[in-house]
Amino acid sequence: LINMLVNSMTTPSAAFARYARESQLQQAIATLPEEQATALRLRYVDGLPTKQVAMQLGKSDVATRVLLTRTLKKLQTMLREDTTTG
Repeated sequence: LINMLVNSMTTPSAAFARYARESQLQQAIATLPEEQATALRLRYVDGLPTKQVAMQLGKSDVATRVLLTRTLKKLQTMLREDTTTG
């Protein structure tokens, strides 16, 4: 933790805030249906282009882009609700 703080030159409060946001995001992703979570992981964690994500999911490229867009909007709503209620 100390190395992370020194290397990033952030204050402890900023580092904690980032950790809290990441934790909220992970919790929100864990509540998603498997297909949505898998699509997010393949696209944004593994960095695959949407065409490859589509192939892995057995969907068209357009359907995959729609799935990703809806999933991101759902996550935004979930996180917004979490910050207003938590």
